[in-house]
Amino acid sequence: MGQTSDLIDVLKKGLREKGLTYARVAEGLGISESSVKRMFSLQSMSLERLAQVCALMSLEITDLLELARAAEVRVVELTEEQERTSASPSCCWPPSLGSTTGPHQRCSKPMSSRNRN
Repeated sequence: MGQTSDLIDVLKKGLREKGLTYARVAEGLGISESSVKRMFSLQSMSLERLAQVCALMSLEITDLLELARAAEVRVVELTEEQERTSASPSCCWPPSLGSTTGPHQRCSKPMSSRNRN
């Protein structure tokens, strides 16, 4: 995802967490609800408009940027299980959903023949 998309996603998440609907945002900004929907779907708004939306959530733009950065860091950091899974031989990928045995135990190929083309 691009930075704009990430920022808009964090903004929308913040609105949901604050219980602010597009109708309420529209009222707060003095524009129509359809204009708010368009602004978010096109991911296009001026810095002034962004500041106004942030103000409805009692945030500064810098706060929003910090939240976006924190969300980015969470996505970049993998859990140990995710790291083990991502390091698995491709013949074992993807592991079946709900598997408790992990991908290596399920693979029918001997370790010596894995990943050979």
